[in-house]
Amino acid sequence: MDAIVIKADPAELRARRERALSSVRLTEEQLRARIEAGTATPEERDAWQEVDTVAFLLGA
Repeated sequence: MDAIVIKADPAELRARRERALSSVRLTEEQLRARIEAGTATPEERDAWQEVDTVAFLLGA
């Protein structure tokens, strides 16, 4: 089975991160604080997953 490699454009990845943050109307710092405090809503946890995924793909 052959692997499929998709190259992600860094600008598109940053836009994905911004859309995720906009969807919950929080900054990355505010969202991180809610995640760490255990007070995040399901939507905020989904947004955090997207932010975390983008950070991984950007190598941050």
